[in-house]
Amino acid sequence: MPSVTKFVNEALAQLGKPYLYGGNGPDSFDCSGLVQYCLTQIGVSGCPRTSEEQWAWCKSIPFSELSLGDLIFEQWPGDNEPPGHVCIFGGSGYVIESPSTGDKVWERPWLPTETTIVGYGRIIPLIPQPSPTSTVTAILHETNGDYRVVCPHCAVCFDVKP
Repeated sequence: MPSVTKFVNEALAQLGKPYLYGGNGPDSFDCSGLVQYCLTQIGVSGCPRTSEEQWAWCKSIPFSELSLGDLIFEQWPGDNEPPGHVCIFGGSGYVIESPSTGDKVWERPWLPTETTIVGYGRIIPLIPQPSPTSTVTAILHETNGDYRVVCPHCAVCFDVKP
């Protein structure tokens, strides 16, 4: 089952691999290729290829909700286009990214005051989903032929028709 921890660990396993524009692994990456590759490796499909598409694909969150495995979208100063860069929040003031030509995938210190930040995104398939719960504790078939259901919330029986 995909999880935030598996996603971050997969990204950390790519440290030291070279940046390549358009690179989507397994030997080299650009920023969005790293995100897409790591998600695919842990069983998440459907992640778009570019940072701009990933920005639209994620659930937008405020900085106050930023947590491990969330994405940080950036744009270079003076460029008013959609986010041109994405990195993975590794927690404790660090990000994992494949930054630019000549660099390698690395983990670096990160501050929320960086001026290139466009916004933050949560990867929807990694959001924990509540376990399904039964709304019926028991269906009782009475001797008179009626059915009764015991409600799990209030433990009160009520009549139902078969």
